[in-house]
Amino acid sequence: RGELLMAIAEIQGNLGQRDDGISTVEKGFPLFAAGMAERDPRLAHAYFVRALLYDYAGRADEAEHDLLAAQRIVESTPSPDRDQLDEIQTLLSEVISHTRSLSDAIALKKVLLERALDRFGPSHPMVAIKKMHLARMQEESGDYASAEQSYKEAMPILMAVNGGLTKAACEGESNYAALIDRMSRPGDALPHFDTSLKCNEKLYGRNSIPFARTLFSRGILLLNQRRHVEAEADFRATLPIFAEGAMDAGHSHRYLGRALLEQGHFAAAADEFKTAERIYREVNIPHDFQRWRARADYGYAQFKNGDAVGGRVSVEAAMAGLHEEMPEGDTPEFMRPLRALGEIARSQDDSSAALAAHRRWHELAVKNYGADSRDTYKASYELASDLAGKGDRASLLEAQTLLVDAARLGKQFDEPAIADYEGRQRQVETAIGKLGSR
Repeated sequence: RGELLMAIAEIQGNLGQRDDGISTVEKGFPLFAAGMAERDPRLAHAYFVRALLYDYAGRADEAEHDLLAAQRIVESTPSPDRDQLDEIQTLLSEVISHTRSLSDAIALKKVLLERALDRFGPSHPMVAIKKMHLARMQEESGDYASAEQSYKEAMPILMAVNGGLTKAACEGESNYAALIDRMSRPGDALPHFDTSLKCNEKLYGRNSIPFARTLFSRGILLLNQRRHVEAEADFRATLPIFAEGAMDAGHSHRYLGRALLEQGHFAAAADEFKTAERIYREVNIPHDFQRWRARADYGYAQFKNGDAVGGRVSVEAAMAGLHEEMPEGDTPEFMRPLRALGEIARSQDDSSAALAAHRRWHELAVKNYGADSRDTYKASYELASDLAGKGDRASLLEAQTLLVDAARLGKQFDEPAIADYEGRQRQVETAIGKLGSR
């Protein structure tokens, strides 16, 4: 009975049935373990299955405990199963990025890569998969240059296997595209998304989760390119595929709201943000910050729909929630709420709050995406506008410097409001000239 329940739990986990899988594994594991020797490799696999389900549920501490138990069993056998150990440590590297640090997780990823290199050689698909996994974590740590190099080394190998029609190739092309887009090179990223979509369609079909996830990622690129109608279409197309109430559905509703917001459909956008926040809360993953991102977006939609007071309350509540989950406050998740708070505060003539929010947004944009990024030039313009409003020489000179960069990058990214940027630059230069003539 224990063995049967463990098999069912593993299937439920593979199908994404998290809650059912945990219920089954917690019934089956004690029965199964009672009949196993302490160092039986089958017990190590049972620990792995339970850890996988705990990981899906955001119960990282429990997942790490089980993975370490599994690792000890495998390593204690006279001839450890290298594939089983690799499977355990691959998941462990993901889990410790939450329980310990990204640097610890990256260090383990590199160990796994070196082991694969020694075992298979540099051109083996397994080595490429390890590089792809490392790249994703390097990206998460903000080391985009290393991540891009890892993808560049991995993808030609993966695309050569079965004509590029493998799960790893589909996933790698999509992840690589998302990285390039994040590095403000959407034109380079789009072909990789299209390749991944074709790959996923052939492997799994257009109604599959992998196809929908890639479509969702392409929608984000289109949104950043201000192709809002196309982005809306991509996000809407994912909703019938994702199970209503799943995290993926929450993401699609939130980004659909953003596409609607950019088109001026403020009430409809607010409805999508409310739906996203509800889904995130119902999924109830521990330490999840997505609900607060949705709350901040909802607050901005409230503001754009004419309710500045209510919008500010929502955005400030979202900021408080994000700080509770991420006390350091220096991650990209804070950027949109800060941008919204600054704009709302400015509309309320709260210039000090607007300046503080926009300055912090600018700092995080530079830190997370670089001085020449899409986010940074927008933050530069808004911060410069606040500084120009102060009117003193130091503020005007800082504003002038920011506006030079904002105008330069705005042209590079085809900013539709570039005339406003250049006009504000001239205003500041004129104001500095008047101060100098006094």
